[in-house]
Amino acid sequence: EIGVFEMTDSGLSEIENPSELFLSERPLNVSGSTVVASMEGTRPLMVEIQALASPTTFGMPRRT
Repeated sequence: EIGVFEMTDSGLSEIENPSELFLSERPLNVSGSTVVASMEGTRPLMVEIQALASPTTFGMPRRT
């Protein structure tokens, strides 16, 4: 089981649709970010996956 709760002024309250909560603030058309539908038991769950990278002054690493 997965439980998602939100802390409010009156205490913890259950989130009925966690996927909607997590995806509502997601920026659109951003490279390196995707949403995947995953199953947790019999319940589908939307998950955002990000590939974070930054510029570097080093060359490409060599594999030996």
